[in-house]
Amino acid sequence: MTTSAAIWGETRAIVARHLGVFVTLAAACQFLPTVAMRLLAPQVATMPSLTPGAAPPPAIPASMWLVLLGITLVQYVGLFTIAAITSDPREGGGRTIGETIAAALPAFGKFLLALVLFAVAYLVFSLVAGIVLAILAIVFGATGGMTRTSAGTVDPQMIAGLVGLIIAVVLPLVTWVMARLSPLVGVYLREDAGVVAGIRRAWSLSRGSTWSVVLLLLLFLLLSGLAAAIQFGLGSGGVIGILGTLVAAAISAILFVYFSAAIGVIYGQVATPPEDVFA
Repeated sequence: MTTSAAIWGETRAIVARHLGVFVTLAAACQFLPTVAMRLLAPQVATMPSLTPGAAPPPAIPASMWLVLLGITLVQYVGLFTIAAITSDPREGGGRTIGETIAAALPAFGKFLLALVLFAVAYLVFSLVAGIVLAILAIVFGATGGMTRTSAGTVDPQMIAGLVGLIIAVVLPLVTWVMARLSPLVGVYLREDAGVVAGIRRAWSLSRGSTWSVVLLLLLFLLLSGLAAAIQFGLGSGGVIGILGTLVAAAISAILFVYFSAAIGVIYGQVATPPEDVFA
């Protein structure tokens, strides 16, 4: 069991001790990829207009999705490298960044497989939620609880309300699940656990510390939203747009360092590794 204050205190201390290494990793794995992504695919930083009848943002080319996937993988490699140091009682044990990355790759592979399992679970959940939403729309429409337009379709405001209700349920649930699985990266890095066994282990380790982690996640989400608001507010074109991109990427890089470090710290505070897989 741990607390938000304990996690944050240790995270700040360990980041201060390894600031040079973490800044280098953040620059290579977060700042530069984020700037490249927003300059190469400005659609990513375009806020959809809420004005009725407004044109949607330009579609992202299919080839660009491969670039975005590569950037995401690079970001995860940086996260795992920082977490490998902060979850290690010896804080890296004198290994170089290259050696740390190489040692963390097997754990990263397990994590990717876990993401596939989570994606499947999310699709199933989304399908069930969509069916429930459709049933509610039909029920409300049939009982007169939903105004119909002249074309005979259901009122979009009611649909928006139902979607908002589902989001209000889904977002807290997703945040809570993320908190329960917060030790997962550390489990894959520090323990010889399989993909599914690692998920079970992380779920067990977080018991009693979930709400402490939730508070930290909400803080990171709030600050990430600030970075996104700066980017959306300034756009992606012209000098102001480029400046907004750089500022937003810098904020994202700082958050990246502390979030990645906190992921390792959380594991270190809730578990004593049975063995050192880096030895």
